[in-house]
Amino acid sequence: GVFKNQEKYDDAKTLFEIALNIRRKSLGEDHPDVASSLNNIAGVLKNQGQYDAAESYYKSALEKRKKSLGENHPDVGSSLHNLAVLLDLKGKHDEAMQLYIRSHEIRSKSLGKDHPGVTRTRRNLARLFWQQGGYYNFCRVSVGGSARTSSQDNCACSIS
Repeated sequence: GVFKNQEKYDDAKTLFEIALNIRRKSLGEDHPDVASSLNNIAGVLKNQGQYDAAESYYKSALEKRKKSLGENHPDVGSSLHNLAVLLDLKGKHDEAMQLYIRSHEIRSKSLGKDHPGVTRTRRNLARLFWQQGGYYNFCRVSVGGSARTSSQDNCACSIS
């Protein structure tokens, strides 16, 4: 994490790859910690603008988490969120929206609607709805599922 935060992406990627290899050897290919390492590498690649490579790593992490933890585990929700962010950056907004929605469903049920990760997903989903012109949905998501209005002019919610 430190190298990634300092934008020393090549150093971070190298260390994450070492961790991935150690985890694969000691824990097995399908262990959730292997998925975490894949997710970390994907994050570095995303920050470097290597979106296609990042997508492959995010998808692999997601599949491993689904297999080892189950479809409704909060870490699966986190993987869905991360992949949604990337797809949104790639301009694949419809796909991103579906993943944000599923991530929000999983994480809000398991972590609670006020958890910071759930709030992040809700904010990203609301922003995407807003950008796509879905004002009603923007309001509904922003206030946690209870829409107050279907009009942009009367929308009583905001993204923060």
